[in-house]
Amino acid sequence: MVLKASHERTVVWEANREIPVSERFSALRIVDGNLVVFNESKTPVWSTNLNSTTNSGSVQAVLLDSGNLVLRAGSSNNTSEPLWQSFDHPTHTWLPGGKLGFNNITKQTQFLTSWKNSEDPSSGLFSVGINQDGSNSYSIWWNRTIQYWTSGSWDASSRTFRLDPDLRLNSIYNFRYVTNENISYFTYSPYDPKLVYRCLMSVTGQVQLLSWMENTRQWNLFWSQPRRQCEVHATCGHSGVAMMHQGPSVLA
Repeated sequence: MVLKASHERTVVWEANREIPVSERFSALRIVDGNLVVFNESKTPVWSTNLNSTTNSGSVQAVLLDSGNLVLRAGSSNNTSEPLWQSFDHPTHTWLPGGKLGFNNITKQTQFLTSWKNSEDPSSGLFSVGINQDGSNSYSIWWNRTIQYWTSGSWDASSRTFRLDPDLRLNSIYNFRYVTNENISYFTYSPYDPKLVYRCLMSVTGQVQLLSWMENTRQWNLFWSQPRRQCEVHATCGHSGVAMMHQGPSVLA
């Protein structure tokens, strides 16, 4: 899935990121109530994997203006709870209206995982998501095992994170934390629906909030953490040391 707003090919979601297919011969179909990707050999390589008894003829896939791809029973105008939605399964990009969190009932977790590199969309080493220890915070991990940055706990009164006060309610977008006995998640949305934002778990190990600037026709870095590249785990390799100078950072 790509953003139409930018002139460049900005990918924001991938169904079969671990099993690429040929663009020329691949197909996307609804089979037995599931959305399925087939390769050039007509072999299924990805599916929504719903245990649904809904007839395929009554299921429709709809791409909403928010960038959320949903499967719904009935007509495309049906606004009921979707059978499946891509917002519940983010890859490396978090779009406005999407959630990063977890569901205590289904045990489903939403987190972002970077691409392997700038050309390979398969899962990379860096991930960001909500902590499930009750601290109301989110963290960035290397290889899903080593935490190298955390936001600190969410303060409901000031609506800020203890260690990341820059990411807060402001005049541009609304950042919220929602929690109850069933679910806990962070979400955000711009006040002006014409503004285009995306939150990215980058291949550099930084989580970045970017806004599309129509006048310059490019993405503007609005916020990022960790702020310094040398704070990313293993940036300099296992034996490297980051040397900080007044000028640009040098990795030795």
